[in-house]
Amino acid sequence: MNCIICWTCFFIALPLSQAIAQMDSASDLDTFENWLGVNSIPEDLSGPEDRNGSLGLTNLEAYAYGLNPFSALASELPRLLEADTAAGMRIGYQRNTVAQDLSLVFQQSNDLVDWSELAPDSETVLWSAGGVEGREALFTLDNILPQFVRLQANFVTETTDTSMVRVEGGSLPAFTSLGALEVADFSIGKYLVTLEEWTVVRDWALANGYGWEASSRGIACSDTHPVNTLNWYDAVKWCNAKSEREGLTPPYTVDGEVYRTGEFGMEGSGVVNWNPLADGYRLPTEAEWEYAARGGQLTQGFFYSGSNDADEVAWHVLNSLGAECELAAGSDRGTWPVGLKLPNELGLYDMSGNVWEWCWDPTSLTDIKGRRLRGGAWLFQPDSSLIAARNSFQPQAVHYYVGIRLVRN
Repeated sequence: MNCIICWTCFFIALPLSQAIAQMDSASDLDTFENWLGVNSIPEDLSGPEDRNGSLGLTNLEAYAYGLNPFSALASELPRLLEADTAAGMRIGYQRNTVAQDLSLVFQQSNDLVDWSELAPDSETVLWSAGGVEGREALFTLDNILPQFVRLQANFVTETTDTSMVRVEGGSLPAFTSLGALEVADFSIGKYLVTLEEWTVVRDWALANGYGWEASSRGIACSDTHPVNTLNWYDAVKWCNAKSEREGLTPPYTVDGEVYRTGEFGMEGSGVVNWNPLADGYRLPTEAEWEYAARGGQLTQGFFYSGSNDADEVAWHVLNSLGAECELAAGSDRGTWPVGLKLPNELGLYDMSGNVWEWCWDPTSLTDIKGRRLRGGAWLFQPDSSLIAARNSFQPQAVHYYVGIRLVRN
């Protein structure tokens, strides 16, 4: 199950005037000290920075939620999935680790400079407790008055994500075509992206400002088959959409804006920029793909991903007969459902065969017209499924033997 990302705030999405009125009426909880008394927090555990209860919330965080930390449940944390459109922002709270001005937690300010000095905009995780993380930022109150509310906070309730495998970093073998590159820790999809997953995200994306150039992009034989017939532009936009849908930072931008629409032809993929610090879903680099395919630190040195026998781990042209859908006319061959072959040392399936996998990298530093693919496919000879095999297509190219696998930092 994917991580459940939620924007959590003290107020449910109300028009701004209502939210402020609610602040003013909550006289019994309008200061941190009053909140302590109402909730009977023991004196030795009453500091704003003290973490209490099963969620490990600090008292100040619990105060912002209006909860008693000792009895609070994750299900009680209010979820605000969309900004209050009337105010154009998410209403949040001030987190102050030095317990300064606690009675002013919800106070507004007309002075942006003062707020910026006290609580600068941040993408950094500032605190973490019991699987709950928080960031802080400033958001414009409205477009007319230069007012700001201090701060927005977003919590992440972690769940076990069985679709991703954590890969501890290391070095590629020196004999590889990429050389002995160092690879940092990352997470990678256990399976190729299936039609079912693609469709859920694509439908959300189309309703939220994303555009695909053709409705026929992103198809497959059935829900459990790897999605195919998508080009590199489709792949990176879809990664952004999945990231946004789950409250993560999209990794790909064009001219400083999240990449959601349009394509740029054979020579234009260089206008798409990757933010390597973003926590959203993305395509693997070639080095990440190969390191994972080789089994990372658990590698046993196989030629294919998980075996020296291609038939054990890969769907290729010699064993893909009898496919559920005939993708190559007259051949009785096509993709197969993900995860039917043996996994590699890391528990990753179909790293060899089934469909080629788009990577981020251009073909070379001097040739940015092409984008790399790895892994081989059902229509290609077994040697295309060798871990060492490399391929590249033009970014606008669409083929029924190309799909994607996701990576996160």
